[in-house]
Amino acid sequence: MDDAIEVRDVLGTNRMLFSEIRGKRELVQYGLTGVSSSWKLEQKEDAAPPIDINNSYTFDNVFHEWLDQIPDLDAEDVD
Repeated sequence: MDDAIEVRDVLGTNRMLFSEIRGKRELVQYGLTGVSSSWKLEQKEDAAPPIDINNSYTFDNVFHEWLDQIPDLDAEDVD
């Protein structure tokens, strides 16, 4: 389907309709093995679970163009 994002991992599949996405946050974690980061897509409904996207993968320009269109909740918190 072209109306949702779906992330699959060993624990299962998490799916969110594009119309349900409130915005994104970038999470940066510092650990013993270095720095890792991911994006968290938050849903408009507060009780709904977010989708985490590990950014250690290589994404194409189409994905980054799509991600850039999602409101940046971190930047909104600063304003």
